[in-house]
Amino acid sequence: MELAIKKPLFGCQACGNCVLGEMEYVCPMTCPKNMRNGPCGGTFNGQCEVTPEKPCIWVKVYDTAQAAHRIDDLKVYIPPRNRALQGTSSFINLFLNRDSRPDHPQPLISIDAIEPEAVLAKTAK
Repeated sequence: MELAIKKPLFGCQACGNCVLGEMEYVCPMTCPKNMRNGPCGGTFNGQCEVTPEKPCIWVKVYDTAQAAHRIDDLKVYIPPRNRALQGTSSFINLFLNRDSRPDHPQPLISIDAIEPEAVLAKTAK
């Protein structure tokens, strides 16, 4: 249901880490570089450097924010997405605190504590 609404309206790519609210309702995954914090600096006359026939999504993000007097809101850092959530529901990930968003960044790696006894048992074998 989520994708059925968000894909036609916002170009949703089902990344599982939705930040449409922070991006003036432009999906950052529609950028060929998947830039969640941009722009990349490669635009020329508002066109994307990767796909020149396509306008840079950041031009639309900026213009929309400027029209709504929310330019300062674009200064919020959006952490990298959790790629393991690709194809899952961002709503469910939000409620279960699995996604990565400005107020809830996820660590890029996690190191679990290892019990010394478990290490000794593996090395003894």
